Amino acid sequence: MKIITTDTSWLWSVFNPVLEEFRHSVTIVCLNGHAVSDKFECFLVPRTEQNPQMDIFGPRDERYTALSSVLDDLKQEIEMEEDIIFLTDNDPTTLYPFHLLKKYGWDDSLHLLTVSPWSFDRREKAAAFRSMLSDLTDLTSVLYYDAEDAMKKMGKNATPPEVISYIQNYFDNLMEDIIGGILRMGDEPCFFDFASLCYVPLEEGFDGIEIGESENEYVTMGKIIAPEPMLREQRIRLAEANNIEFESEECPSIGACAGTCEKCDREADYLRRKLSEIPEENRVYPQFDPTDE
Repeated sequence: MKIITTDTSWLWSVFNPVLEEFRHSVTIVCLNGHAVSDKFECFLVPRTEQNPQMDIFGPRDERYTALSSVLDDLKQEIEMEEDIIFLTDNDPTTLYPFHLLKKYGWDDSLHLLTVSPWSFDRREKAAAFRSMLSDLTDLTSVLYYDAEDAMKKMGKNATPPEVISYIQNYFDNLMEDIIGGILRMGDEPCFFDFASLCYVPLEEGFDGIEIGESENEYVTMGKIIAPEPMLREQRIRLAEANNIEFESEECPSIGACAGTCEKCDREADYLRRKLSEIPEENRVYPQFDPTDE
């Protein structure tokens, strides 16, 4: 088992007691180019500019590119491990090791733990987060924690540090169940069910459990990519209304796609070009009701 996190994570920092407990299995990918602790194995990424642009995440981020340049070295460090566990949070940079290893292929089991963006996060940050989670195929397990649920439970008067502390304590108490569930897991894709506090096979969960029984307790893969209107269906209706030839294939995502993956972005660009060829007065914009089935 190998646990991977980054030096940009607020949830999985070197001061988190959970990391200390599993320190012999932890590798911290240091995107800022220098070791952050002598207690943990640190994988150094070539140092980039001192102050990276705050609104650039993902493949256009210099830290992403720098990690990509040494990805083979990271693979060599973890090549003997059967289970790779990525500890991430709502900062898109924490997803860089996961996104790159998955993008360029990894034969063994990949497990993702992540926390949703906050409602007040910048649009660029939230969009990058969702983009890097748009394809969850080939993962062995996913745990997705909705940060907004923590804010609701803490109440409107809770300060950001108090909410962060709440989430950290929550995971502190949960990690033994999470790690134990991963080590006992077979090859069938699973998601972590916060109602039963265990991993549930994806097929069994969606077919055999009443998902959504308690909105604040059930968190499934589907919530990663389905909290928004179904943009793919809207694009199909928009094309039909304007007699635009348009074919939309199934998205690579597990579960319902929110319409923000790379394939959907290409479809949206295509529709924009086709619509621009139609005079404004002749364009038809169907009414979309978010309550439609």
